[in-house]
Amino acid sequence: MNGKTRPNPWLSIPASDYEGHMESPGVDQQRLLRDLLRERVEEFRPAALAVLGCATGAGFETIDPSIVRRLIAIDINPEYVELVRHRHATRLPGLELICADVAAVDLPPRSLNLFHAALVLEYVSPEMVVGKAAAWLVPSGILSVLVQLPSQRGQVSDTPFVSLKSLDGFMKLVDPGDLAAIATRSGFAAVRSYTVTWVGGKSFLAAIYRLEGTRNEQ
Repeated sequence: MNGKTRPNPWLSIPASDYEGHMESPGVDQQRLLRDLLRERVEEFRPAALAVLGCATGAGFETIDPSIVRRLIAIDINPEYVELVRHRHATRLPGLELICADVAAVDLPPRSLNLFHAALVLEYVSPEMVVGKAAAWLVPSGILSVLVQLPSQRGQVSDTPFVSLKSLDGFMKLVDPGDLAAIATRSGFAAVRSYTVTWVGGKSFLAAIYRLEGTRNEQ
């Protein structure tokens, strides 16, 4: 060990590789992300929405700006953030882009109706993210998450886009029980959770939590 922190591999994965991998027939997770974001917006109709790990904006094309008047898109990769700007800024006038590690992001307290984190908690501290969501959401605001479950295919599917293999050893699956306990400690109540079985034999846990009153206020 040389004491140096490993660079975040997401900074070195080109957008073309990311989208190519996620759209590969044996992965098809762009469709999963798109459908999930659309469903959450349609169900909860948030005026203020934050999407953590927005990547290249899967699902943003389904967002109705008359419902979502403020959309905060957060990602660590500047190429992804600029693609979101190019593709969606004109149609979504309330779009705010933040290129940063979530640990460095500080949003106004009680400013969000929905916080959405799909396939993100595997790369950051779940405790930190859920804690931030609890601070940023209004009372009764919604935390929506999607996490990958263990699979015989491994954590990162094999595709021709080899840059994604840099995530091996960096990605850490989140235990559903641990996630539920973190949410409870942070003041959330479970709304529902369910397993999504996807192409290629992979499964995911989709979970929805509601912030209980003003429990986190001092």
